[in-house]
Amino acid sequence: MGRIIILIATALAILGLWQQPAQAQLDLQSECGILQNGEQVGQIFVPERDSPTRHYMEYWYLFSNYSYPGAANPVTTQLKCSQSRFTAPETFKSKMREEHPDGYLVQIKVDEER
Repeated sequence: MGRIIILIATALAILGLWQQPAQAQLDLQSECGILQNGEQVGQIFVPERDSPTRHYMEYWYLFSNYSYPGAANPVTTQLKCSQSRFTAPETFKSKMREEHPDGYLVQIKVDEER
């Protein structure tokens, strides 16, 4: 349970949601590389969904070299997004596991509120 809370807090911190209200953090059908100090350490996939939907899933795959950012670990973390090469979460998960077998999947349930 504690690890899930840390992962959600990390996701929110990366996206800068502590300072501003949430609004569709990542574009529909996008794929974002997670970079730390210029090196790719993960990948995010956001599947297609109805635009007014405010409840959806994001799929983050963190490579073995991913570091949790924080006060004790001041790593620079950036997202570099592009049109997704995936059409479904299953394809994304399968490809990530094939390319990075030591990584792990984080599934984030998003419930946006105003």
